Amino acid sequence: ILPALLSSNVVKWYARANCTQAREAEEAAELCSQISVSLADYDLEKAKELLWEAKQRSKAQGGFQPKMLHALSSLLESLQNFRVHLPPSLFEKADAVAPPNDNIAELTQGKCMNRQRADRAVARLRDPSYSLEEFREDVEAAFPELELYTNTHLCTSGWSGIEEYQRTMGALYSTYCLARLDIDGKEIFTFGIDSDGRPCHRPHGITANKQQDFYDNMSWNNLLDLTRRAGLLYQDSNAELQVKPERMFAFLALTAVHDIMKNPALLPTVQGRHAPYDDYSEGCKIVDHDLALAYVMEYFPQLLPSFKEMSPGQRAPVLFTQSKMGFNNGWLVQGEAPPGALFSKFKRIIMNGGASEADISFYFVHWLTDLAGAEPYQARPWPGSEKFVSKFPMKVLMAFLESFTFVDQLATKSEVQVMEDY
Repeated sequence: ILPALLSSNVVKWYARANCTQAREAEEAAELCSQISVSLADYDLEKAKELLWEAKQRSKAQGGFQPKMLHALSSLLESLQNFRVHLPPSLFEKADAVAPPNDNIAELTQGKCMNRQRADRAVARLRDPSYSLEEFREDVEAAFPELELYTNTHLCTSGWSGIEEYQRTMGALYSTYCLARLDIDGKEIFTFGIDSDGRPCHRPHGITANKQQDFYDNMSWNNLLDLTRRAGLLYQDSNAELQVKPERMFAFLALTAVHDIMKNPALLPTVQGRHAPYDDYSEGCKIVDHDLALAYVMEYFPQLLPSFKEMSPGQRAPVLFTQSKMGFNNGWLVQGEAPPGALFSKFKRIIMNGGASEADISFYFVHWLTDLAGAEPYQARPWPGSEKFVSKFPMKVLMAFLESFTFVDQLATKSEVQVMEDY
C-alpha cells in the first residue's frame, strides 16, 4: 500500500508541477508577444515597462528564455538609440505654441475620437451581418474630422463642402467593400445599395451594361492581394481572411481626414521655426491640401483628434501617404519615361521614411479608394464606385493594379531593377 500511495503522490506532484510550468510558459509567451508588438509599434516606454515586468517574473518563477529576454532588451536599446533619427511627428501628442490656423483650432477644440465606435467599425468589417449603413453610423461617430468638410460652401477642388464629404464617405465605403470582397463587397462596389441599405445584386440604370461588364471582368483577386500586401487583411491559421485591427484603424482614420484641407478656411500658415516647409517660407499659407495636412500632422497633431490617438507605428504609413511622390503611374504602364524620371523622388521618400513594401501598398490602397469614391451621389443611396465602374477604362485600372505589385518593391530594389522586372 505504501509504495502505491507514494507513487500516486509523486504523480500528482509531477502533474501539478507540469501544469504550473505550462501556465508560466504560456504567460511568458503572451508577455513576450506584447513586448514585440510594442517594439514594432515604436511604443518604447511600454516595451520598457513590459520588459522590466518580464525580468521580475523570470527571477520569481521562471518561464522565460534568458536568450529571448536578452534579444528583446538589445532590440529596445537599439530602437532607443535610433529614435533620435526618427521624425518627432511619430511621437508628439501636443504642441504648446500657437496653432497655424485659428479656425481648425477652434473647430477641433474639445473634440475627441470615439475609440469605441472606431474599434467597432474595424472589428465588424468582415461580419456578414454588418451593413454599410451601420458602418456609416460608426465612422461618423468615430471621426470628428468628418464635420470639417461641411464647414464651407466651396472647397478648393471646386466641389461644395457637402460634395467633398460625400466623396470622403465614398472612399470609406470603398474600403468597406475591399475588406469583404468575398462576402458582399464586389456587389456593393459594383451595383451599390438600394433604398433600404441592402446590397444590390443586379445591374440597373443607364450604365447597367458597364456594371455587369465590370463585375464579370474586374481583377478582384488583384484587389484582394493589394489589400493583403498593405497589411489591412491577413489569412489566419485556418486560411480565413481577417482584419488587422491597428492597421485598418489607421487606414480608416486617414481616409476620414485626408481631404479636410480642401476647406480653404483650414489651410495652415508656415511658422518660423518650421520654415522653409517644402517650398513655403515663413508666413506663407500652404495651399496644396496634401502638404497642408502633412504640415499639421507633423507639427500640430493635437489639432487632429483621430491622428493624435494613433501610435507611432500607425502614424508612419499615414505620414508616408501625404508625401509628394512625384510618381506618374500612367508613365509606367505606358512605358513613357526612364526609371530615374519615374521613380527617383518616390525612392528617395521611401528611403528617408524607412517605408516598407506594406507601406507602399498602403499608399496605393489609399490612392485606389480615394479615386473609387470620387463621384458625389447627392440624395441617392451609395451607387457603388461609379468612377471605376462606368467612368474609368477597366484595362487601365487593371494595368495599374498589376504595376503596383512591382512598384512596392522599391522598398528593397533599385529603380532600374523595378523597371526591368516590370
